[in-house]
Amino acid sequence: MKYHVNAQAIDCPLGDGLAIFKADSGTCFNLNHSGALLWAAARQPTGVDELCERLAGAYGGRAADYVSDVRTLVDALVANGLLLELSDENGAVQAV
Repeated sequence: MKYHVNAQAIDCPLGDGLAIFKADSGTCFNLNHSGALLWAAARQPTGVDELCERLAGAYGGRAADYVSDVRTLVDALVANGLLLELSDENGAVQAV
């Protein structure tokens, strides 16, 4: 499964992380530095494995060490409509 930032989500710097807003739902998320790295990566279609590799490259360790935390964040962002799941090989997105 690949994910992509919802174009309706607005982000702005907040300390060393980001604040993300989605006006139509009133959703607001604050991300720390590592969450902001993942958000930036998800501007292009990306999967959990790629996101874990990005964190391992930035912070060290094995990509597998990040899977649980990345999955938790991705699931929360999808549930709140901030990330969209790519629904087919053509890159069509579907809000969940």
